[in-house]
Amino acid sequence: MASAELARCLGQASASRDAWLRNRGRPRLCQQVDQHAWSDLFGLEMLDELLHGTALRRPYFHVTKAGKRSPLSVITRDVRVLNATLTGVPHAEHVYQELGGGASLVLLQLEHLLPALRKFCGGISAELDRAVDCGAYVTPPESTGLPLHVDAQDVILLQVAGVKSWAVHERVGDERPVGRGLRSGERPARLVEAQLRPGDALVIPNGHAHSAVAGNNVSCHLTIGITAPTRREGLSSLVERKARRIVGLDRALQDGEDGADAVRVDVERLIDLLREGDDSGLFPRTHSPLLADARLRNLYQLLSDQNNAKCLAAPGAKLGTLPGSMPELADALALSRPFRLREMVRHELPPEWVIVLANLVLRGELAVSGEPV
Repeated sequence: MASAELARCLGQASASRDAWLRNRGRPRLCQQVDQHAWSDLFGLEMLDELLHGTALRRPYFHVTKAGKRSPLSVITRDVRVLNATLTGVPHAEHVYQELGGGASLVLLQLEHLLPALRKFCGGISAELDRAVDCGAYVTPPESTGLPLHVDAQDVILLQVAGVKSWAVHERVGDERPVGRGLRSGERPARLVEAQLRPGDALVIPNGHAHSAVAGNNVSCHLTIGITAPTRREGLSSLVERKARRIVGLDRALQDGEDGADAVRVDVERLIDLLREGDDSGLFPRTHSPLLADARLRNLYQLLSDQNNAKCLAAPGAKLGTLPGSMPELADALALSRPFRLREMVRHELPPEWVIVLANLVLRGELAVSGEPV
């Protein structure tokens, strides 16, 4: 099942987990026709609302220039609400003054604050089986937010406003790096030069050095960060999964030779289990455990986007007795054809429908997706 969110970024042909893994490690530019492609996710107007409100607080944002962050005493303020004091609230006027002086504004994990981005990141996470977060960078004209550096995540950049010129270089090292600047003597060759305009997207795999310069106007772009498990995490997950099949591991370890003998036996058993192969548990589920099971992914799609969700009853499903107020739903399920919930209701899904559909999903008798019908 392809992800509608990935399709928006990379095109329908690259919207599946298999396509992502095939192309992983290769920087890619995806230019859009629609300059307003990301306006439903974020924009300078939304930024202004966040800066003048109280939902955005430290540590979800900071201001930086030439690698040095602005003092919190300059960019934040306290707000009194009844008998409580909210600290770390952005001081909008001071933040804009810092931007006017050439500093950049960095917003972190916006999916925690904005429902549209939460749904967008959730759709990508469910498809790729990876942890996904979203940040935003606002850079004044002809300025550089960060010097040449590498990130620990694969990143999809979505240009929201203004123009930004990017340079992407060869990968630096073989291990997944912690986001950092380049070490002395590191001079990776340049692979891609791209000028991103509103609506464009650019994929930068982790470890590839990159930098950018804003054009003649303020630039704003979103960063969709996708975290793949490391080899260490994959190995730890595999060992933990195999170890669950060893009886008695939770018993107290005895002192002396008896304890040492028990450990030797457990290690030999673990080696035998690892030799069996079966690497289905190699990579850990890095997003919410609720998305680890196909039925629960279906339930997530149903509850997060009720009226746009596409439903299809499984062949031979025993749908049982449906409430009498749901004849349209009963007919659609009986025909075993795909349908959208918005075809059944004009407004919000009635609570009794949600309960019935959720039960069908968890019994494996109803599949739900966000794909077009």
